Amino acid sequence: MNPAPRLCLTLTVLAAAGLSACREGAKAPDLTRRATPALPTLTAAAVKVPEIIATAVAAEPVHSVVQLESVFADADSPAISKISIWANAEGMRREESSPDSLYNPGVISVDNLDAISRYNPTTKIFNRNPRGVVNIIDQPPYAKNLLEKSLFGEVSTDTVDGKPAIRLDGRPEDDPLRRDAPSDFTVWLDAETHLILKSQKIVRPDIGPPFVVTSRVVAYDPPVDPNRFTLTSPVDPDVLVQDSVANPMTSDTISLEEARKAVDYPLLAVTELPQDVTLYSTSLNRTESGKGMEPSVVQFYVRGEKEGYLVAEQYSADPPGSERAVARRDLALKLGKSVKVGEHDGVYVERLGSRYVVWQTDKTRIKLSANRPDLDEATLLDWARKMR
Repeated sequence: MNPAPRLCLTLTVLAAAGLSACREGAKAPDLTRRATPALPTLTAAAVKVPEIIATAVAAEPVHSVVQLESVFADADSPAISKISIWANAEGMRREESSPDSLYNPGVISVDNLDAISRYNPTTKIFNRNPRGVVNIIDQPPYAKNLLEKSLFGEVSTDTVDGKPAIRLDGRPEDDPLRRDAPSDFTVWLDAETHLILKSQKIVRPDIGPPFVVTSRVVAYDPPVDPNRFTLTSPVDPDVLVQDSVANPMTSDTISLEEARKAVDYPLLAVTELPQDVTLYSTSLNRTESGKGMEPSVVQFYVRGEKEGYLVAEQYSADPPGSERAVARRDLALKLGKSVKVGEHDGVYVERLGSRYVVWQTDKTRIKLSANRPDLDEATLLDWARKMR
């Protein structure tokens, strides 16, 4: 039985502009569970769902680019991040994160079909990576991709910004944010034009509190920008370029002892493991050329019958007190809180379907993530303190 580590939401999907404006009227989202109708059992009005979807798809203007705005929020933060997204019919995508976002402020990410480039102005790190598994439901034709890839079991009337609206409730079937977590999904259509006014997903992950993603269409075919789907590293000697396209990465499963010999930083491991928890695998990730990017090590701990339990990721540390080390910590503190891991300052985060603690020693940077809902804050921190 092969263990499958829980996929945590990585916010290359998060990007935004103008969060301060959002905060002026921001309020805690309603995360009350809405009883999603059992499908295909439908309310009387829901027999019209196919007709409503067909009308909405036909009503969407012909366009090659759609511009969206998405806000991620939870009960503690009415706006964790607000993102502006541009997607075209070919699958290219640009995301811009608000400078005021709690998560990765000011980050720009571009998928040009060949690679995904990302620049974080806070840490001054530019990444370029090969495309992985891409699952985009918000590219043109937007209504077709969003509505036909979902299942709706309830139709009702509502209002959005004072406009009469048709409300569809159900669940998203093709949604990269859903993973294995149940979601309450709602789409509002203009009652007169049938254009999509907004959509909302309430994601209820096994780990961490529920969060809500609200999206709206800003424009169909916004003004043309020839550089929209390009992103290059800033000309700045302080920028750290990590390019795994120019320097392809390999991932090898090796022993912990072999991994310790392969990296030039002290590699920690969880000690005092109980009988039912074991180190299942240790993976060394490095470039084929040995240049361009420093190696990293991932340890996957399992419980019982190969049930995912803990994931420890380790990297070479930034120099203590350096600008980049301070920037990383400050970014983590926007989402989490300060904790102690032994004699080291760390940050505990429980947001957006993930729970982890990050800290660094003089030479090693560590992220220890929970893969089980029963691994609460106290338990996870206890495991972190046992890493030697």
